Amino acid sequence: MKVLIFVLGSWLPLLAAQEPKPAQPQPAPPSEVVMRVFEVRHVDVGRLRDLLGFFGAEVRADAMLRLISARGTREQIAAIEEAIKRYDVPPPIQRSVEITLHLVQAEQQADSSVKLPPELEPVVKQLRSVMSYQSFRLLDVLSMRTRDGMGANASGVLSFGPNVPNTVGAVRIGRITLMGSDGARQVRVDGFRLDLNIPVRVSRPAGAAGETQWQFLNTSIATDVDVPEGKRTVIGKSSAEGAEKAIFVVITANVVN
Repeated sequence: MKVLIFVLGSWLPLLAAQEPKPAQPQPAPPSEVVMRVFEVRHVDVGRLRDLLGFFGAEVRADAMLRLISARGTREQIAAIEEAIKRYDVPPPIQRSVEITLHLVQAEQQADSSVKLPPELEPVVKQLRSVMSYQSFRLLDVLSMRTRDGMGANASGVLSFGPNVPNTVGAVRIGRITLMGSDGARQVRVDGFRLDLNIPVRVSRPAGAAGETQWQFLNTSIATDVDVPEGKRTVIGKSSAEGAEKAIFVVITANVVN
């Protein structure tokens, strides 16, 4: 019995030595740190730097030199480079828009001697079909050029015909917005306002002598409207001297390439 115990005791250290030890985790190799400098050509350097901070790298910006420096892992720098390529692009080109306003005076009394430009005949024909005015005369043409997303202003002297004092008018457009694609484009006109001082004869007692007296009636047209590109559109009417006369505003919007 003593011999058996001796044999087992001598083999126990050997058996324990042969058991495999669990693998010890190896420390991860330190990430390689790299640095890059990027030139910014189109966008605001400071705003781009704030955006790139999302990737966790150290990012600095020099607004005067338009440079961004980045320090981080290769993965972080690669992500920053892709982001700069995506966001540092030229802004879209703002297309120019030419706005033309025809101020047309309408009267209920027919006058065959008044002639209109041929391009306004379709508009006047439509007005005659729905209103009682018999004669139409072009007062003035106002032209403005602006850009998509911007406004415009214009003013000038208006003539209401012979023996009628001239007056002034002013037009303001808050914002022009292009909508749709070529061939079906609409021009949105927001904040349109036309202000006019219309000369009106002052009535005098029957038989009173002297020159004709005039007073000026302040009137305005304000609206927001969508205009088909290249199509003349009536966008407003202002009465003058009661129901006998009126002034119509015809607008045309053309995109200038």
